[in-house]
Amino acid sequence: MDILFDLGLIITISVVCAWLLGRAYITRALGYIVAGILAGLILKRVIQPTLIAGFDVLSGAALGFVTFLIGEDFSVPGIRRMGLRGPVLATAQALLTYAVVLVGIVTLEVLGLFRLEHAVPEALLLAATATATAPAATFEVIKRLKAHGPVTEALAMAVTFDDAVGIVVFDISVVVARAMMGNSVVSGWGVLATSLSELGLSLALGMGAGLIFGLVARLLHSHNDVRILGIGMVLLTVGLSRMWELSPLLASLVLGVVFANIAPSADRVFEDLDYWSSPLLLLFFFLAGATTDFALLGSAWPVVVVYIVLRAVGKIGGSAIGAWMIRAPRNVRRNLGLSMLPQAGLAVGHALVVTSLFPDLRYISMTVVVAVLFFDVVGSSVTRRVLTTCGEAGGSTATAARPQGKLKSTTGG
Repeated sequence: MDILFDLGLIITISVVCAWLLGRAYITRALGYIVAGILAGLILKRVIQPTLIAGFDVLSGAALGFVTFLIGEDFSVPGIRRMGLRGPVLATAQALLTYAVVLVGIVTLEVLGLFRLEHAVPEALLLAATATATAPAATFEVIKRLKAHGPVTEALAMAVTFDDAVGIVVFDISVVVARAMMGNSVVSGWGVLATSLSELGLSLALGMGAGLIFGLVARLLHSHNDVRILGIGMVLLTVGLSRMWELSPLLASLVLGVVFANIAPSADRVFEDLDYWSSPLLLLFFFLAGATTDFALLGSAWPVVVVYIVLRAVGKIGGSAIGAWMIRAPRNVRRNLGLSMLPQAGLAVGHALVVTSLFPDLRYISMTVVVAVLFFDVVGSSVTRRVLTTCGEAGGSTATAARPQGKLKSTTGG
């Protein structure tokens, strides 16, 4: 069949599947993943080798746009309004989730619950994917409920900054895992030096690209030209990161942060790229579902179960500690963690990066996709229940719950 026919069929199937599942309050991202899983099992001929071969490039571009859009939330005026409460809350819950999953998996592997060839490196990678949440899914719940109140406000702050923390943690974990598995640098000071070098160069690339984009945007009089240039800058940043073996996630995030703070009418550009990238993200989620090897579930199911349980424990406990650190009300400390469970785009992206770098660890991608399916359904339902039980549903405005920016339409996050 013609590849254009296949692309059209994929998009049509995905939109219909997402619409049907949306009637049960399932997010679009999960709908696209489910469409891919069904197509992979039933309509195998739809997924041509050409599409599979190009999935690595497509996923790189999709994740570049996802992380670029996260940068919008880090404008100086927005951070000033929020103060340190948001970053402290997000960092505390993300790091504790990371620690719980890391220590838990290593401990259970030592006790013989399951067998991992490289226990600590694999635990590092799994723990790093566990930090990511699903901002789009969370804000979609807030929007539908028109929620407003202390729990909603804390939830909005936490998920706004969570993925940025997760990207840094993930990049460091990948470098350390490479070193420990003998694929890159020597251990000890070599790990530290390589980590700092990769992070520093990724930051420099993102800052340079952001400065160029922001300054050129001031000179262009056509908003359409700025939009097109934005697409090019994201792809250029991701491409250079891949060529120079840097972090495309961190570089794209910094690109977005710098642009948000120096460009005129930056919010319009972010909104345009958000909508423009939606078909790209649809293909990303569809192919992620279609290429997941669920045959590995037969042997890796103990890891999947442990990962889901430990992530839930980490998010609930970490959110409570983070809320205590910012002196949030007891109601927030008790309920915030249950609202932080949804997980989607960035976690899938992390898992696919792991699979690309460590082909022998394909089970990690499968583990994360299964966890996303679980947390998107159960987590979103729990979030709705928590906000309703707390009496925060039915507020005057949905956007009041978000510290800054807009409720994005992207399926990423």
